[in-house]
Amino acid sequence: MPTIQIKGLVRLASTVKEQLQQGIPDNRIEEFRRRVADAVHQVETICSSGGLTPDHLPVPSRRAYYGLKDIDFENLPTRLAPVKPETLKIRNGVHNLKVFHHFVNKYVALNAVDRAVDVIKPKLQNWVEQFEAILDRRNAGPHNLEARTGRAYAFFKLLATDGRLRCHIDTVHRFYLLTKDSSLSPMKCESFIELSYLNYLYMAEVRKGKRVYQMDVGFLGADDEVLRDLMRCIHQSDSEVKRRVNDFQIHESYKAVLSQLAMILGPSEGNAKGREFDMDEIFETVNNTYFNGSMERPRLRWSQKETFRKFGHYSFIKDEVMLSSTLDHPDVPRFTVEFVMYHELLHKKHGLRIVGEKKFAHTAAFKADEKRFAHYQEAEKVISKLAEERRRAMF
Repeated sequence: MPTIQIKGLVRLASTVKEQLQQGIPDNRIEEFRRRVADAVHQVETICSSGGLTPDHLPVPSRRAYYGLKDIDFENLPTRLAPVKPETLKIRNGVHNLKVFHHFVNKYVALNAVDRAVDVIKPKLQNWVEQFEAILDRRNAGPHNLEARTGRAYAFFKLLATDGRLRCHIDTVHRFYLLTKDSSLSPMKCESFIELSYLNYLYMAEVRKGKRVYQMDVGFLGADDEVLRDLMRCIHQSDSEVKRRVNDFQIHESYKAVLSQLAMILGPSEGNAKGREFDMDEIFETVNNTYFNGSMERPRLRWSQKETFRKFGHYSFIKDEVMLSSTLDHPDVPRFTVEFVMYHELLHKKHGLRIVGEKKFAHTAAFKADEKRFAHYQEAEKVISKLAEERRRAMF
């Protein structure tokens, strides 16, 4: 008996089955119906063009076809669509951060740290009050703030307490003096320093004739040797110095600052609800299945942008799992999202193993645990294919 192969049919039927088990979000019902109907029509068209019927399909494809065709669209299991939390972008929030850096650099260049504290402190307190007044009026919390605005608020809130402002200005001042050391910095142009809440450790660039140094707020209060290493790291090619600077991220003082910022921003439950998947639900499933419910819930959030290289990340400092929004799509099987969540939670479980100057995350014990995942091989295949598809789409 002649047969015909239809690529992707079995996988589609498996994905649809998972969606039916979870319930179709009420705002995705029409899209779901159209997708299934189109697939059924395509199968019938392909078979007809070859003078065959769906009964000539291989058994797995035939079952997949009839599974799709027999769906009762009038009685679909549904669920409420996740409601995206309001994202607030406060006017002048990020602009005030630029004003802040301007004043800090102005008084640091004048060697006037005390004067800087006196001038900036009331402005800082006023900005924090403005942020919080707007949040109160909108019945929102810091976690509702747009990413850059949220970092600005958390940064101002941190510096408004416990002498942190003076510590910040002192740190900038000490780094500013290092920029004048010709043995460390060959640059002769004016320097501008931004010690702020960043998504990266450090960066330097020439901007409008000035050498701008950006460094993460985790360097707040760092001693002179750390700052000197940072300056060398920027201007000199020295792998040992670079290693020391990168390792500063696991220093207690660095982690303490980042932890305080995370606490200021508060829980990120709102960011855990995606268009297709709720990370809270994914976490509960994985926790109960593989950790006997004993894993403490980390902060959970979807990435703002889709990715194609890395689909998840666990931050030891923030105790946060971030999943790529590339996974938040109806074409992605739920077990794949659960696998990436499981992988990141294993980082939380196993931590980092430090041997000499090297840090290892994917240890033998980690890899052994990872293979305990029920759909390990299938998930790996989906991730590889998804990475290639997204890479082609982006380039």
